[in-house]
Amino acid sequence: MLPKTGKATVGELLATSKFVHTLERCKADSPLLGNPTFQAVVYPDIPPISSPLKLIKNGGKTKSNFQKHDSSSLGRPIKTIAAQLRSRKQVAQLICEAAISTDHHVSSQALLLVSGGHKLREFARPVMGSTLLDSFEMISTATKLRNDGYIDQTTALWAVENPLVDGPERLQQKIEAGAEVIVTQPPLLWDKYEQWWFASVSKGLINAKSQAKVIVGLPVIGSVDTLKFWMKLTQIHHLPESRDTLLKLEYEMQKYSKEAIFQWNKNILARARALPHVAGFHIMPINKGGVIQTNRMIKEGLLQ
Repeated sequence: MLPKTGKATVGELLATSKFVHTLERCKADSPLLGNPTFQAVVYPDIPPISSPLKLIKNGGKTKSNFQKHDSSSLGRPIKTIAAQLRSRKQVAQLICEAAISTDHHVSSQALLLVSGGHKLREFARPVMGSTLLDSFEMISTATKLRNDGYIDQTTALWAVENPLVDGPERLQQKIEAGAEVIVTQPPLLWDKYEQWWFASVSKGLINAKSQAKVIVGLPVIGSVDTLKFWMKLTQIHHLPESRDTLLKLEYEMQKYSKEAIFQWNKNILARARALPHVAGFHIMPINKGGVIQTNRMIKEGLLQ
């Protein structure tokens, strides 16, 4: 059954083995919104708070930078809910609010549940201890709320996994916790990513009949600096392979100018598409340069 917007949900499309494309919102994404290439838009949960003092004044609460959603053109959203420094009660409230439709709010077709990258999480860990929620607890909390009838049974539960630093065991644990779709961090170091993928396939975690679908996160970069940002975000910036990748891209940019960036994006997309049992791509341009690159990829028929 289609939602009131007339657009099928990503879950409904995945159930028919359709390859899907989702778009991560960013401040420069207006040229991409409403493009039929994307079956859903994912709203990040990025805390605007930048200092401990502001956090204290705000009572430990954070909120997403993206609040408005045009359901008529974009369909039902997929909303990210990050633990950050929130309490279990605050997280449960956000989950319920995101998954319930009101006169002023369209319910999310799926919730992307993550621990979050708030800069104070590591500092707070010794103080907050077990009250600092991780991604597994986020998934299990949402699963219980759904089982108990507090959120719609059709609300899909998504999670993120980082193949560049973690093994397939974490993927299995998230699936067992209730995650139905996994979005991976991007394959910035191909050998590591491919090794993780095929290890997951051999364990039966990724296949045509697996319990959870796996979508590849693709960081459509617009510059070397953006690639550096992603390497830091995925915790691989200190590795020799990362330095080699950056040096190679910088050299190719000197030789071929910005065309080298497009070829980098095109190459990573093609290699990811060739992996067995890929359910879709989650496109993450994050800035104007990435949006320009994404638009070109769409025009050249690379995102089909």
